[in-house]
Amino acid sequence: STRILDSHDDLHIDNIWNKSVKDLQGKNYLVDTHVMSVNTTIVRKENIEMLTAMIPFSMIGKSYKGDTQVLIYKFSKNKVIDAKAKEWLDSGDDIEASVRMRYTDIALAMNSKHPDDKEELETYRKYIDAIANKDDFENEIQYFWAIKQAQNVSESSLVLFGSNSSTGIVEEKINTGQSDDTQQKEEAAKALQGKLILTRLNN
Repeated sequence: STRILDSHDDLHIDNIWNKSVKDLQGKNYLVDTHVMSVNTTIVRKENIEMLTAMIPFSMIGKSYKGDTQVLIYKFSKNKVIDAKAKEWLDSGDDIEASVRMRYTDIALAMNSKHPDDKEELETYRKYIDAIANKDDFENEIQYFWAIKQAQNVSESSLVLFGSNSSTGIVEEKINTGQSDDTQQKEEAAKALQGKLILTRLNN
């Protein structure tokens, strides 16, 4: 997802994946923890459709304001060939995703008043307000890397923890101790959320 300052001090800018989606369609695998082998393959490349979508952060379980552009690996459940990964995906338990990437257009952003850093300060001012998770940082953000374009190289992975936690599969869980009326309302809200996601992806 874009607009998140991750643990590497990287900020992915909207449209970062446009070239990858166009150039690498049908060439990337879904694997386990960035290990490329027959035994760690979860979905074969010919069964994956790569696409991007602009969605509200709330659709991936985050309270950040505004929208984010997400890179999506779309595949049928019956194309998951790893039994353990299939069980995990079917369970709805938390799991994250991680992209194997190569940066192709990157700029350093610094909150610097030094005369030699004019370009870095301009980049900082241009993108600082695009960071959706600024409140997650105790101190003011003084620098970061603006990633304008990146290549998704060979695979993306299911991982326990990625550098960007605003990713993966998020599912609301219903508390069984709630009243039937509350459960019905939550189930209806969940169904509506699913319809909204499908509508946005289809568009």
